[in-house]
Amino acid sequence: MSSYTVLYDPEGLLGAEFPLDSEPYMKLVKELLDWPDMADLSSSDCLQLALQLTGHGRAVAGEVRKLCDELAEGDEIRALGEVVLAEADRQLSARRMGTVHLRTAAGPHGPRPLRTP
Repeated sequence: MSSYTVLYDPEGLLGAEFPLDSEPYMKLVKELLDWPDMADLSSSDCLQLALQLTGHGRAVAGEVRKLCDELAEGDEIRALGEVVLAEADRQLSARRMGTVHLRTAAGPHGPRPLRTP
């Protein structure tokens, strides 16, 4: 019998069952940042990486949420944690997009495409 861990957990159902281990994800991010040519990665590889990292991001946010809930309502650290969690929720729920996107902006000669990260 084989066993595996589900990495993509958008509902955050696994947080209570498995301890959070960030080390493999930190190594993955470091490896990606050091990658010499991202064009070598296929779109399916990029999708898998995105799923792994967003899944871990959701797990981290779940842990922070649990810790914030333990703090008193007026606590400054809880307020900061709630701001960070709101932004994390916004970013993690954003529509998945590629790394370069075109948008138009009005220039002196009409709309022109802009490259955005």
